[in-house]
Amino acid sequence: MFRILCFTALAAAAVMAQGSGSQPRPYDGTPLLRAKLALERARAHVVEERFEEAPAALRDASRALADYENLAPGPHAASAASIRQEIDAYIPQIARDHADALDRIDRWLGPVNEWLGNSGK
Repeated sequence: MFRILCFTALAAAAVMAQGSGSQPRPYDGTPLLRAKLALERARAHVVEERFEEAPAALRDASRALADYENLAPGPHAASAASIRQEIDAYIPQIARDHADALDRIDRWLGPVNEWLGNSGK
C-alpha cells in the first residue's frame, strides 16, 4: 500500500511538472544527477576492473553534461563543456590506458558534486 501511495505521489508530481511548461532546473536532478550517477557508474567499473564497460557510462555522463550546458547557461556551463570534452577524448582510450582512470573520474566528479550541492541553496 505504501509503495502504491509513493508511486502515485511521484506520478502526480511528474504530471504537474510537465504541465507547468517550465524547463527542468539543474537541481531537479535531471542533468547533474544523471552526470553524477553516470560518473559513479564509470568509477565502479574501473574499481572492478571492468574497463570495457566504462565507455558507455562515460558517454552517458558526457550527454548529461551537454544537457546541463544547454539548460543552465552560466558560470558552470564553460566548466561542464571542458569536462565533457575531456571525457569525450578519454572514452576511446580507457580500455587500454586506465592507470589514472580513477583520478580522472574523481576530478570530473568533484565539480559535479559541488554544483549539485550548491544548486539547492
